[in-house]
Amino acid sequence: MGLELPTLWVCRPPEEDGVPVFDPGFVKVYDEHVLLRTWLELKGRTEVQVPGDVEDLIEAVYEDRPCPVEECRAFQKAWDESRRRLQQEIERDTQEAKDRWLKRPQYGGALWRLTSDPREEDAPDFHQAHQALTRLAEPSVPVVVLDQTGAVPGIGSEPAERIDVDVEPSASQVMRLLGRSVSVSDRRIVFDIIATAVPPGWQRSPLLRHHRLLILDQGGGVAIGSHYVQVSHDIGLFVAR
Repeated sequence: MGLELPTLWVCRPPEEDGVPVFDPGFVKVYDEHVLLRTWLELKGRTEVQVPGDVEDLIEAVYEDRPCPVEECRAFQKAWDESRRRLQQEIERDTQEAKDRWLKRPQYGGALWRLTSDPREEDAPDFHQAHQALTRLAEPSVPVVVLDQTGAVPGIGSEPAERIDVDVEPSASQVMRLLGRSVSVSDRRIVFDIIATAVPPGWQRSPLLRHHRLLILDQGGGVAIGSHYVQVSHDIGLFVAR
């Protein structure tokens, strides 16, 4: 009952002098200029029909065009500034794609340019500028979270499975360790984690050779740089402060 006609509510952002103010979380995911165009296309609509309206909306949002003349001066200024930043970012990304373009088999340049840094592509500490990326993304590093069980880390509490990180783990132990792994990309801590060494025993394991180790204290957390990271069964790993 009451679900005969599906309804989608779109919440409008607050405005200052006629310019929408987007939540920082939105700007983190979507470019500000794209959000402005989206807001402009949706603000006068009372409904959006799916799929009939979708293609036209996408074309309107991503088509590069000047700001409508009927918009207020503050909006036009925000439009022009965000559009300029977006174009600069596109130019940087385009140049980066050219720099990362893999050389063709007929490449006639110096051989040393192809073998100057024979590092593993998926190593987190391999500088991103040298990687042949399939997409632009934030740096990340895989970690395994273990508990402090006396002198050595372990899995669980009572009875704990103690882990000697100086010894190459068995296949079954690797699976249990991977079950305690998570990828970290938070810029507040990711570079501090990457700077730590892979445990000696894990360096000989194909599945763990890039994983860092985090050992939780009695409070279920660990200090990383100037931040304190905790692990919750409900929300996973998060920066507490």
